[in-house]
Amino acid sequence: MEELLCEHAPDDFKCPISLELMTDPVTLVGDGMTYERASIERWLAAGNTTSPVTNAELESLAYVPSQVIKNLIRRWREGEGAKLVRAANLSA
Repeated sequence: MEELLCEHAPDDFKCPISLELMTDPVTLVGDGMTYERASIERWLAAGNTTSPVTNAELESLAYVPSQVIKNLIRRWREGEGAKLVRAANLSA
């Protein structure tokens, strides 16, 4: 079902690195973009100092939780996402 949800989720709910629906979104201070925490941690741990989206040099490698995006994703999952899952289960 995660694949179905990811396929239909708004692009802003997907991590620009993994392209998966985010569950623990964080905003990277250096570029203002939101990523899945594990994905941006791997990116930075690999020694990258550029934005995964713009490729511009990052002035800061700090990131902060994105509670607003997390809440929007949760509401989408409970609303539209739940409808998609129900429809898929009925057609299976």
